[in-house]
Amino acid sequence: CGNCNKAETSTSEDEPSILKPCTMCHSVSYCSRDCKKSHAKKHKKVCAGLAQEYAKTAPVKMASRAPPKSDTFRGGLQKWQFDT
Repeated sequence: CGNCNKAETSTSEDEPSILKPCTMCHSVSYCSRDCKKSHAKKHKKVCAGLAQEYAKTAPVKMASRAPPKSDTFRGGLQKWQFDT
């Protein structure tokens, strides 16, 4: 954890300890929301620069269009073209 230095290990099989990365720069991880809030003032100073570096190397996420649910609209357009 970037605030309390807790390592990403599980204390038991039922409750794994998962560190969540900063959503902007992904370079610092936190074990809890409280730790993230406590460290926010210090981290804010470097976060923007780290976020720019992360953006250069991060994979690009593309939005995808789902196929149309039905062809009724397209069929209507084709019918209109033949009718005119």
